[in-house]
Amino acid sequence: MILNQEILESFDWARNSIPQRSNFLVITGEPLFTNPIQEWFYPLTKSNSINTYQGTEWLPNYYKNVTLSLLLQDCKFKTISCLDEWKGLNPVSYEYIYLYDGKVPTLGLGEITGSQSLSESLKQSEQFVLIYQSDNVKIFSKSSDKE
Repeated sequence: MILNQEILESFDWARNSIPQRSNFLVITGEPLFTNPIQEWFYPLTKSNSINTYQGTEWLPNYYKNVTLSLLLQDCKFKTISCLDEWKGLNPVSYEYIYLYDGKVPTLGLGEITGSQSLSESLKQSEQFVLIYQSDNVKIFSKSSDKE
């Protein structure tokens, strides 16, 4: 995956439309160490990706956090209940979800598609509101009356 124009435009929108230092879950379906969206999210949006761990190898719980990040990326292909289960393992606070809906390249296996279930599940949920949408990127905000 590369940071194409669509992704850069979504970063620009987030930087200009959402308060800086807001907390995001960044879900792309791609593994942590080959995920440029996660790696570049903070520098280009000035918001926190609470599930990005590049550069934290020396901090406590690094391997646990990497495992949790991988579990979260798998939620792309599931429903909102996956996010609830993940939050049970990692009780962090976030206000937004950045969801990359595009194809994810896999090592030697072609491409994986299909975040429709999470995307549709978030759209149908009363917990989240779709605030930005392009062909492959969706940004959701938590509803104001929900944690």
